[in-house]
Amino acid sequence: MGGDSETRAGGPQGTADAGPDAQEVSSRVVIAGAEAARRAALLDRLTQRLPEETVFLEADTVPRTLEQARGSRMVVIVGPLREADPSALAEILARRLPGVHVVDLSARR
Repeated sequence: MGGDSETRAGGPQGTADAGPDAQEVSSRVVIAGAEAARRAALLDRLTQRLPEETVFLEADTVPRTLEQARGSRMVVIVGPLREADPSALAEILARRLPGVHVVDLSARR
């Protein structure tokens, strides 16, 4: 499942550790959406543009997104998830994690 992996900008994909250190927490970006191809396309673009220390996590469910968003800098929504549409997820994130930036790209095509 995509939610179990992390990718660093400019680096290969690896397995996420259970506890990221402080630098990783501040540089984590979650890419959320049910479609793996859409997540992968955005991940490819972002790894080329963001700083090397940026850590990317993928999530395809609402619970996984909420879990990974804690301590992350940003959540980028690329499409609906299994349990919720993008606007509902954005509202949930805003209520539960007001300090996390949320970008909803699902309407852009």
